[in-house]
Amino acid sequence: MKAVERLRTRPMIVVTALCLAAGSALLAGCTRDSDLLLRLDQEKETREAIRDRTARQHAVRQGGAEAVRTVWDAERGRVLSFSGGDAYLRIAKSPDLDLQKGFTLSVWLKVESFDRQLPVLEWEKEGWGTHLWLNVHGYQWQHGPAGINLCIAGAGPENVVSTANPEPNRWSHVAVTYDARQHVCRVFMNHELKVTSTVPMGAVPTLTDLIVGARPEMKNDARFKGLMDDIRVFRRPLTPEEIKAL
Repeated sequence: MKAVERLRTRPMIVVTALCLAAGSALLAGCTRDSDLLLRLDQEKETREAIRDRTARQHAVRQGGAEAVRTVWDAERGRVLSFSGGDAYLRIAKSPDLDLQKGFTLSVWLKVESFDRQLPVLEWEKEGWGTHLWLNVHGYQWQHGPAGINLCIAGAGPENVVSTANPEPNRWSHVAVTYDARQHVCRVFMNHELKVTSTVPMGAVPTLTDLIVGARPEMKNDARFKGLMDDIRVFRRPLTPEEIKAL
């Protein structure tokens, strides 16, 4: 009987040892997965409809008159293609996407041209809400094009802009983080920190529909033209080390 008991307990000992050997790296991975609220990733061999691949399964639907298509890219496999016309995605509002405690927005993208403003992610709220854009124009930048733009409505609208746009016709990784405790935003491009900024205190407007690739109320501008892949929303600011792993 004792020999049988030893055999039964040995696998448990082995599993425990493996978990301990994995250490902090395993724990960090588990934490990162649990904090992932949304992921739009077509995966390299799937032909399924565009959907949220997290366990939350947020509803994703076509938002404009044109469809966002899934196409094959030699570097990244199946990716999302935005025509630059009236093609964008709409993710239905959800309490799961309430980001009052902070967030990370992460996306791989390949821009065809910078002949327009390029919305990537935006919470739709009375014309604008918390958003991540490229190639923004406005009086803040003497009406010339800025680079990556993260805007959060704290005590008032706050813009955080990187030093440049990504290179056209090349895949680039863009990530922005917001630490709600310290009221600090950070912008990363190709896994390198580009800018850090403190924003006013206040609520983060993220309790409306999330739009991918457009600001719907603008008709002749503000449509993304190019490819996107592996769009992720986390409910906390990732560390620079975690950003590099995306």
